[in-house]
Amino acid sequence: MQAFQNLSLTTPANAIVMSWWDYGRSIHDFGGRQAVVSNPSRDITWSFDAGQNAIASLEYQVFGSWDSTEKIHDVANALVLPENQSLSLMQKYGASYVMVFHKGDLDVRTGNTGLNDLPKFYAIAKIAGQDWSQYVTPPTTCSTTSSCAYTLTSKAGNVTLLRLLFDDRYPPQHFTKVYDNPVAKIYRINYPTAGGYASYVPFPSASVSSEPLQSQVVGYLWAPKRTV
Repeated sequence: MQAFQNLSLTTPANAIVMSWWDYGRSIHDFGGRQAVVSNPSRDITWSFDAGQNAIASLEYQVFGSWDSTEKIHDVANALVLPENQSLSLMQKYGASYVMVFHKGDLDVRTGNTGLNDLPKFYAIAKIAGQDWSQYVTPPTTCSTTSSCAYTLTSKAGNVTLLRLLFDDRYPPQHFTKVYDNPVAKIYRINYPTAGGYASYVPFPSASVSSEPLQSQVVGYLWAPKRTV
């Protein structure tokens, strides 16, 4: 909650924030800022809780709110591709800031995975048509005596999301961190322009989500099961 509320202190009133879709409503309701996306698309129901139950999935299909497949896949690609390829997708929707969620380390034994983008990376990468195992290796067993941490591969630094989550290891080239707490990080996007860098350069056709709904962080993405 502190991180969402700090959006209004660390970003201008007209800021548009890119994040994964399940944070979008909280960005709007608690942070007072527009989010690029606030709902899933119909083709990714397999990736969140409602899609794991037939009845819940049907209810969501009937009563849920949806964003376009194009937008969801664009956001997934923006998070998974290298920085120089992500910028054009972020610019497409007029994004001026990015918000990501982390626990501060690679251990998955503690913390709410709903507020941790690392366990969600499996689904985000799959939606983007990428194999997450090229960048991240999940733990196979978890106990109080064994390791229960993800491992970043030698290619992890090619992924924009992983650079933002682990900026101490992979300092981002086109993002300036403006806020950091044990749960979330907020970055300003630095788009290259002819005269240097601009905070953002939105396309005229940019379409963002500004749905004023009562919010809670929902739709936590599915990750491969682990033996605990």
